[in-house]
Amino acid sequence: MTLWFPPFCEEFVPYPVDRYAFLPYVRNFILGSHADEFRDVPLEELHQLPEGLLDSSKKARGSTGLFNVEGFEETYQRWVHDIVRPNLGEEFVLFERSPNIRVHLAGGRSLTPPHVDGDHKHSSKEINFWLPMTKAYDSATLWAESSPGQGDFHAFESDYGTAVRFYGNQCLHLSVDNDEATTRVSFDCRMVRLRDFVRSGIPEKDRGDRNGARWVVFGYYGVMGPDGEVSQDMWDSLLSMQAPAIPSALPASAGEEEHALQRKPAKLGSPGERRPRSPSADHRLQCEERFGSAKAARRRCARCGWLANRANLLEVLTFMDVDGGLQPWVEENPDPGAPWGLGCTLCHQHKSRTGGGAQKSVYADFTFGVGLPGLLVEALLRHGCNTSRRIFGEGNILGRGHKIALASALEEQQRGGPNADGTPCLDPSESASPQQQQQQQEHQQQEQQQQ
Repeated sequence: MTLWFPPFCEEFVPYPVDRYAFLPYVRNFILGSHADEFRDVPLEELHQLPEGLLDSSKKARGSTGLFNVEGFEETYQRWVHDIVRPNLGEEFVLFERSPNIRVHLAGGRSLTPPHVDGDHKHSSKEINFWLPMTKAYDSATLWAESSPGQGDFHAFESDYGTAVRFYGNQCLHLSVDNDEATTRVSFDCRMVRLRDFVRSGIPEKDRGDRNGARWVVFGYYGVMGPDGEVSQDMWDSLLSMQAPAIPSALPASAGEEEHALQRKPAKLGSPGERRPRSPSADHRLQCEERFGSAKAARRRCARCGWLANRANLLEVLTFMDVDGGLQPWVEENPDPGAPWGLGCTLCHQHKSRTGGGAQKSVYADFTFGVGLPGLLVEALLRHGCNTSRRIFGEGNILGRGHKIALASALEEQQRGGPNADGTPCLDPSESASPQQQQQQQEHQQQEQQQQ
């Protein structure tokens, strides 16, 4: 399991709302001249306001205009000074000057597709802070994996007065369709510790070879120190005391090591739950009735999404064997007595060969998709895509754990493999008990008959 040292891991960051009262500024920004008229309406009920006001609030999605509300800048900078700096254990931090506000109306479609901030050229040294202004839960919140490539997506459950710190630069995060009866309002910002600046790749405004770059110091970022916001002259003095270069072989911070997560476990269901898995046809009918249509079921149920796209994904989610052939690595949980889930045959077999000493992940345990409100294809592609399909200009995309498992499998194949017939042990059913293998065969026969 790839677990990272603080502050490059999840953590709840509480703050007193009487001293850092963001809510009135957020309300004034969203409602504008109507703020007094609807001052008694909670933000959770924005979707119930007259249609014209709803159109106005929708414009707040992803907007940085909150920075222009009188009084917000002073409160926000005090929060950075008093809360963020101690949380990051740093005297000086670079902070995003204009936080992004998000308004996700009840019943609204997803605002944020699965992504990592690094795909949009943000520095890998950035740390995200996400501040809900309303109760955040289930589909009325942000979802993320706990650490890069882990795949254990979970909802941020928080409320006004508790920020969530996470590593959005490398951890996939997203929002889902808001099926709750409440609107979610939040704003988010990014920070960089001074100790990480020298290797952050962040340019200074109007200096160097990256003039015009968007993510710049004294442009996108301000600098906060013990005595308040830092001036350009003081910044130059600070830089003069920093090492001019650090060897690339050395980590710039503890954020690239392993450490226990500072969060509650993701809600992925009970590992000990044993129940017969419903056939695919029955499952599809149940979901179509539950969500109202086959299209909605495919969008909002991971298993239905897999069934609809299985043939295509088996051609895309592949690895190249020693003979140059492409083989699919994705597979449904081979144990029909366990809850449905997807997994990686390579990671599963590597975990079996190492006696559980390999990197743990939902892919090795065939629990990817359990508890998710839809099939996150982007996460599967990032785990292992060895085809010509390209994402953000890259070809072979392999997660860290998948790379290790693939190298191990190819090494076994070159040596003749661990099986008696000399073939590599790449089938998850190989490690199942005879009873589980028989159950799997019976389940597959039922699937074929009903399809």
